[in-house]
Amino acid sequence: MPEGFEKVVHLAGSRFSGSYQRPQALATALCEKGFPSIYAIHMPIHRVYTSWRKIAHPPGLRLKSAWELPQPLACRFRILNRFNRFAERMRIRPWLTKDCLVIASGPAWADALEGEKAACGAIVYDCFDDYAMIAPDHRLDLDALEAKLVNEATLATVTTKALGEKLRRIRADVPIIALPNAVEFAKFRAGAGTGLSLRRRMGISGPVAGFLGAIRDWVDESLLYQLATTLPDVTLLLCGPIRGFDASRLETLPNVRFTGMVPYEQVPEHIDAFDVALVPFRLIERMNTVNSNKFYQYLSLGKPIVTVDIPNVHEFGELMLVAEDAEHFCKKVRMALQATYRTPERVNARIAYARANSWLSRAETILAALAAA
Repeated sequence: MPEGFEKVVHLAGSRFSGSYQRPQALATALCEKGFPSIYAIHMPIHRVYTSWRKIAHPPGLRLKSAWELPQPLACRFRILNRFNRFAERMRIRPWLTKDCLVIASGPAWADALEGEKAACGAIVYDCFDDYAMIAPDHRLDLDALEAKLVNEATLATVTTKALGEKLRRIRADVPIIALPNAVEFAKFRAGAGTGLSLRRRMGISGPVAGFLGAIRDWVDESLLYQLATTLPDVTLLLCGPIRGFDASRLETLPNVRFTGMVPYEQVPEHIDAFDVALVPFRLIERMNTVNSNKFYQYLSLGKPIVTVDIPNVHEFGELMLVAEDAEHFCKKVRMALQATYRTPERVNARIAYARANSWLSRAETILAALAAA
């Protein structure tokens, strides 16, 4: 830790026991680096029972909640919304000391941190999405809150160049460092070789092209349908919860399999079952700011990756096979199944890239940037 810091407070947007993503992984990495941490989320007061559950988490990490009134009620009455903000500030204020590093994941914490820069050692705004774009109907003015948080931040971290440019327009002098997503490398490498047994249990034989992640409206259904019908000898294995996605056509195809939600501890096994890993996103504006952790998870298990042409995949160079349209995507998948893309040299290059982009290395990057600042 940079001189003067002794603990970390993570103000996150998702439960530690929920979908395991960037906030949980970064908090875990800093704990593994030896720094005690608090991981806090907003929690409606009527869900008090959740604090009684025994939730697995790394040593040195404490789980906390900033209690608030249910948002539909608070949004209906301005005075209740003010009460929520006041209660939130009172809850987190004891955690904000001169020896703490605060990492805020998302603009919803802006009100609680307003004017608190002097109370704590440093505030890092960890920006990994364009929140107003992905939630245009959100109950809060996310752009306004983000501007407030950027103005409080000692440092901002961003996953993509586009997000950095957006924050720079808000505050020209804010220090910004690139901090792409990453992988828990050792955990995923431990899953190498486990995919074969999963395929046996599922009764899958022959080549497998797979996707792992939330299957929502940003996944291109028509592309997947064309892939499954063009390559009927390839099993299309789609792993993840479905929400806001019409899977009816795909479900009629004999070579398409849906697994539903995959617990995080089983993610390496499922990815290891793929022969080719897919990034089948729709080419929409949101994709300009996407740097998915699945890129690094796929690479950690040495999988060839076929992706649609979104801006940030070009940073991976020859590690990605980039397709310009659906027909090209099908050809690239067929190409990735060939022996030339499965040589030890290519597999080792993918694994080496993932090793260099672990969450432990991301934690070191933040600490080094703060030390320099």
